[in-house]
Amino acid sequence: MCYILYIPILIEINGIKIFMNYQFNEHNPPRIHGVRGNNRCSVDLDGNILEKGRMSSKDIKIVIDYILTNKNDLKDLWEKQRFKEYKEKRK
Repeated sequence: MCYILYIPILIEINGIKIFMNYQFNEHNPPRIHGVRGNNRCSVDLDGNILEKGRMSSKDIKIVIDYILTNKNDLKDLWEKQRFKEYKEKRK
């Protein structure tokens, strides 16, 4: 999936790249994408699976746990689109 190179990766957990598209490339509801190899999923900020793809349930749970743990920050990130600041906060 070469398009992931142009999307800010928020964090990588156990080989799963977790990212959010820029708002002008995305549509509501705000969502987080998880990718491991060719497997991917999309989950909204309430933890609802929007697209499972071929990602394992175990990997989807990791994405959902990340979202629910960081929900307020992720909502703020969606509204303000300050990806660099978000990543620097997590260093």
